[in-house]
Amino acid sequence: VKAFRIFYTAIKSTNANARVYISLDHAWTYSNPKNGYYAGKDFLDKFAERIKQEGDINWGVAIHPYNADMSDSNALAVQGATHSDMTKYITMKNIDVFTDYMNTEDLLSPSGQCRSILCSEQGYSSGADDNDSLSKQAASVVYAYQKAKANKDIDGFILARETDHADELSEGLAYGLITVGGEKKPAYDWYKKADSQAVQDQAAAIFGVDSFGKLLQD
Repeated sequence: VKAFRIFYTAIKSTNANARVYISLDHAWTYSNPKNGYYAGKDFLDKFAERIKQEGDINWGVAIHPYNADMSDSNALAVQGATHSDMTKYITMKNIDVFTDYMNTEDLLSPSGQCRSILCSEQGYSSGADDNDSLSKQAASVVYAYQKAKANKDIDGFILARETDHADELSEGLAYGLITVGGEKKPAYDWYKKADSQAVQDQAAAIFGVDSFGKLLQD
């Protein structure tokens, strides 16, 4: 809280219209301090409570709603992501759990509004670049973008990488829309055309449903 207030004050003194965000990863109630994992929900509650003690400010939250299994190319994977505010993980599949929680009274801004929220880092791995994972990655990127767009409380959506990162590839994480060799994956064009009905229909087919709208309602 002390560090955030220093940064917040410095940034606002330079640009009063700037938005300043605290960052959370996808672990919502899952915690394993021995291994460096802390539950985002607990952190957020304590952060909000303590910052009010010295005067509330208009902070926002930048969340990273990766799949629980960060190597999974399927955005619809459940993996501990449920529609309960006690879910283990916040992913794009249940991002509404997080935005609903941000609308609770204790977390509202000083003006009584939902604070600014960014989905500032998420991605889906194309795995070993087999056809199935490449297709799932492309469909998942379209789904995640549209899921964020449909949520009135989300102000921005940023993918993790444009190009695969060599160090992450060794961990089975190929989040880029382009390979390290410069080859464009299917997700590259699908992301550019994510608002087109044709691409949404293709994404729906990959997920095995007859309507993209049904995916967003799940």
